[in-house]
Amino acid sequence: MANRKDDFRIVLREWREKKLPEIIEREVKIPLELNQIAAIIGPRRAGKTYQMFSIIKALVEKGISKENILYVNFEHERLSNLKAEDLREYFLNINHYWVAKV
Repeated sequence: MANRKDDFRIVLREWREKKLPEIIEREVKIPLELNQIAAIIGPRRAGKTYQMFSIIKALVEKGISKENILYVNFEHERLSNLKAEDLREYFLNINHYWVAKV
C-alpha cells in the first residue's frame, strides 16, 4: 500500500495546485444547498466533469476555500487499477493527507 499512499498524495497535491479550468456556463444548474446527494450522470464526454468544476467554482465564489473541496479524478493514471481496499484505505486516511497539506 506504500506506493498507493504516494499515489494518493500526488493526486491530492495536484488537485491543490491545479487552477480550475475556464468554465462555459450551461443551462443545467445544480442547487448548492441540497439536503441530499445529487448524481451527475451522462455518456462519456457529455460535460459531467466540467459541471463538477462549475459547482466547485460556484462554491469558491460563495467563500468556501478550495482547500475545503476535494475532487478526485478516478481516471487519473496514478489511480489506475484501484482496488476497493485501496479506496477504503484512502478514505480512512484522507484527513491525514489533506490536513498535512500534501
